[in-house]
Amino acid sequence: MKTGVLVLAICMVQNCFAADIYKCIDAQGKHIFSDKQCPKNTSQEHIKHKNEIFEDQLIGLASGHSKVTNITKDGDDTLVDYQFGTQAELQAFMRASMKLSGKNVNLLKVAMPHGGSKGQAKLQITDKDNGLFRAAPNK
Repeated sequence: MKTGVLVLAICMVQNCFAADIYKCIDAQGKHIFSDKQCPKNTSQEHIKHKNEIFEDQLIGLASGHSKVTNITKDGDDTLVDYQFGTQAELQAFMRASMKLSGKNVNLLKVAMPHGGSKGQAKLQITDKDNGLFRAAPNK
């Protein structure tokens, strides 16, 4: 049980590890979690890749009648196809994505819900500044 809680805690904290998570078990049965492969005298279990964890967290942000339908990488950017029921769901998802990633979230395409159909959006999560929300320079 403690091991499961530890793995969950590691997975929930963004940017605590470089890329992959490994679970190492030494000869005494001690569990060690690391971002590096295990030493030769231990058994190793590959837990998850950082991008997979981020994608799982993004999917979990969808609420109400919304859902993430596709996630792709474009260089350092993450592109998210998102289906939503209301404009409020879209706005809440964008805010939560920004908070989760610590990056800018840009709306690339949107089709608002109409006549019972769901809305569709394509979002870009990026480190790049889009210039739209730049703070005014201090004088």
